[in-house]
Amino acid sequence: MASITAPRAAWEAQRWAPLASAALSRAASLDVDVVQSLVDPAHRHTAALLELGGLRTIGTLAYLERPLAAPLPPVAVTDALGICIDPWNPSDRALVERLLEESYIDTRDCPGLAQMRRTSDILDGHMATGEHDPSMWWIMRDAQGPCGTALLSPVPSAQCVEVVYFGLSPRVRGRGLSRALLAHALDALAGRAERTVALACDEGNAPALKLYRSFGFARRLSRMALVAAVRPAPALPPDRLVHSR
Repeated sequence: MASITAPRAAWEAQRWAPLASAALSRAASLDVDVVQSLVDPAHRHTAALLELGGLRTIGTLAYLERPLAAPLPPVAVTDALGICIDPWNPSDRALVERLLEESYIDTRDCPGLAQMRRTSDILDGHMATGEHDPSMWWIMRDAQGPCGTALLSPVPSAQCVEVVYFGLSPRVRGRGLSRALLAHALDALAGRAERTVALACDEGNAPALKLYRSFGFARRLSRMALVAAVRPAPALPPDRLVHSR
């Protein structure tokens, strides 16, 4: 993560840009692949400073919340034949990695970010969020196999459950299955002590925002996401290439 003194004017952003450049140069000697920063959209001079220093804006994240105890909307899925949703088996790490990579195809959530990081590192990051509980990581399957995942973790310090990741394989999109998966994951939280459920979504991902709003999620705040690749991620085998737009 990159943090920097907030400039008060455009000329200060230009003058202080070498600070960001120096930080990126230093990061190259560390065991990291990506430098990132989250900036309040109102702090446009800070974003400009970081961009001048070598980071680029890949999207604006909307941080959403809903009361955990709020009732769920009715879910009618017309094409759910053969669908099952079960907790993840922690011994099958490769399954989650492949589902993550499939869900990145044509993603509208910060496109291109996945290619900057190793999938194994991304999964490690998801597991390190809050208090990892495999029983709250859900895998959706259809007749052809695994096709979606909803990864949730309790975050006691915030008295919330976070939707760490939510995504479907391209081959099942457009069937309404995202509603079924999200409803299942949220329904399983009934009776828990946390006050809210929270998640972050790219403001450019209109279908996802529509889904979350239909489940009662409301925007709490927004942050611009800026990133810089410190070193390229290892090339994937040909059968695991991911393309984003």
